[in-house]
Amino acid sequence: MARRRTTPKAPASALPSTERVAAFVLAAGLLASGLIVDTGAESAFDAPKRLAAIVAAGLAAALVGAFVQPDRIRSAWQGASRELRLSVACFGLALLGTIVSALLAPRRLEALASGRGTLILALVAPLAALLFDARGVRRMLGCFVAVAAVNSFVSLVQRAGVWRPFEIERIAGRTEAVGLLGNEGFLALVAALGAIAAAALWLDARGGGARALLAAGAVLNAAAVFANASLTSMLTLGAGAIVLAIPRVSKRTLAIGAIAVLAITAIAFAALPQLRKRASDARTLVAAGQFDALTSYRVGAWAAAGEMIASRPLAGFGPGSFASQFVPQRIEAEKRWGRRFANPYLLGGSYEEAHCDYLQSAAEAGLVATILFALSAVLVAWALLRAVRDSGRATRAEGWMLAALAIALAVAALTWFPMQRPVTALLALVLLGRAWALAAEAAQEHA
Repeated sequence: MARRRTTPKAPASALPSTERVAAFVLAAGLLASGLIVDTGAESAFDAPKRLAAIVAAGLAAALVGAFVQPDRIRSAWQGASRELRLSVACFGLALLGTIVSALLAPRRLEALASGRGTLILALVAPLAALLFDARGVRRMLGCFVAVAAVNSFVSLVQRAGVWRPFEIERIAGRTEAVGLLGNEGFLALVAALGAIAAAALWLDARGGGARALLAAGAVLNAAAVFANASLTSMLTLGAGAIVLAIPRVSKRTLAIGAIAVLAITAIAFAALPQLRKRASDARTLVAAGQFDALTSYRVGAWAAAGEMIASRPLAGFGPGSFASQFVPQRIEAEKRWGRRFANPYLLGGSYEEAHCDYLQSAAEAGLVATILFALSAVLVAWALLRAVRDSGRATRAEGWMLAALAIALAVAALTWFPMQRPVTALLALVLLGRAWALAAEAAQEHA
């Protein structure tokens, strides 16, 4: 009796061709937003990276909107919990609040121009929910690890004086270790996130070659964090590492590991000249009560953001408005507090960011939109926690990986601005979208 020949079925996780192209476009956008520069332009870093990220997000959204069937989109959300649906709704309402903020802004044309880019980038979150399964999000994180590792390597080479390609940054007063990102502090932050992502991928990697590459990436990125002596990045790295360790070790092992990390950090501060200087300067500033200098003169930026929030608490001054509002709002803050908030190293310039994403969001988009964004993140975290706690090992591992990177970004946003830079903003939006999808998948398993 002849056997019937059957065609092998495609894996359940395989994406249709159009969606694979859209996913590839987003991955290319992530790589470009961390690597491309225009060495002949005064704005050599941010402008081309932002353009690449916006083009990638817009093209991926156009592909999905034109070719993906509505039933495919609806099926991705079957069985979603109430918390998950509320998270998505809060995200959408927050974006609507951003549009309202732009329309009501004192400088409406500027706010609308900036807001358009913000809205296009925000599409990455729902796109990631639709396009990336567990394997896809690991590939995206692998791209981010590669971006961070390349920048870390270039930074270390620059710091050693071997290669100094960006003369315009030297003239502007930056240090030599900016990598391909234009700012040594932001480079250290990307390196910290890259180290966390590499460690998370290493924990679940299969095959010696992949594990060796990921281990090298984690070590290289961690080295760039300590070489650039960035306290925010060290705290970011520590927060992510702790979250990764929680589900895998006992309380005793976690305590021993924390002591070991503190010991290694102390040795690094004793051995590296830049860290010794940072610690010595911090002791001197604390003793003198110079807390403004201790925070690298961020207090002026925070005070200006506070004035913006007090002046227009509901709708804010519009997307992208902090740079133009910094000087007048800082002067108002100085009148209110009866003291100067000047940065002696930036007397002729201005801050483009508030050095705190939470304050900047409230100052630009208003408290309503900022609270809605925060609620979206809290609700998806709650939905994900409930969905994955009784799931299989792979789902739990992915959930903890997403949590580690999300907590690291939340810590970094306290004194830095990851949502204002395309490469880290893309990472955050991919994590949010995948968290939505993973929570929905886990809920369907339990249904």
